[in-house]
Amino acid sequence: WRIHTLPYQLESGRKGAILIIEDLGDIQATIRRLLLDYLTLAALGLLVSFYGSYWLSGRALRPIFRIIESARDIEASNLDQRLPDSGLGYEIGSLVDTLNRMFARLEASFEAMKRFTADASHELRSPLATVRNTIDVTLEQPRTIAQYQAAMRSNGEEVDRIRTIVEDLLLFARADAGKLALRLGPIQLDTIVEAQVEAHQFQAEERRIKLEIQHLVPDEITGDERWLHQVVGNLLDNA
Repeated sequence: WRIHTLPYQLESGRKGAILIIEDLGDIQATIRRLLLDYLTLAALGLLVSFYGSYWLSGRALRPIFRIIESARDIEASNLDQRLPDSGLGYEIGSLVDTLNRMFARLEASFEAMKRFTADASHELRSPLATVRNTIDVTLEQPRTIAQYQAAMRSNGEEVDRIRTIVEDLLLFARADAGKLALRLGPIQLDTIVEAQVEAHQFQAEERRIKLEIQHLVPDEITGDERWLHQVVGNLLDNA
């Protein structure tokens, strides 16, 4: 209820008051309805905001989840795969590019390790087989002291060869990793070729191969003499 009081005084001196009373029941009901509507709208707004935020965050994070799943699928056996471009701008694109560069470095490291293993197996197979054959032949029947000494000398030479191969392979591994320092200087390439051909003559004769030099031109180059000897020697040995 709303009550308004208006005092008055008559000329006779009589005093009184006029009361005006208004029923506010309809207004209170309206206010209650408005309050209920506001609370309902607030609850709906919170609910819509929650689901809207969840949908937007899921949409924004979906490419990141795809990147995570793709990264999980990349293993040592398929390091050649790369993460897809997310198309979400600079930050996510930079992350994908960084991860792809990391996978590229891992792939290069694994390939270098595979090459090292293959080279080691190839280089060590021959001297190890020679040592094994020498031992087997020596033990087939009694030998003289001179024969045993000759067999031991042969095995010693093969062991020295194995040691040299292992040292070279380790140097090759460092070279693949970019950690090998070369001692560059002026050298005669024709002299290196002549020396390696002479060193492989006996091996060629054993295999009934004619090894000769034709049209060798003297040429001075800049390089590492030791490793150029190794390169030319490997070419001749493989041939």
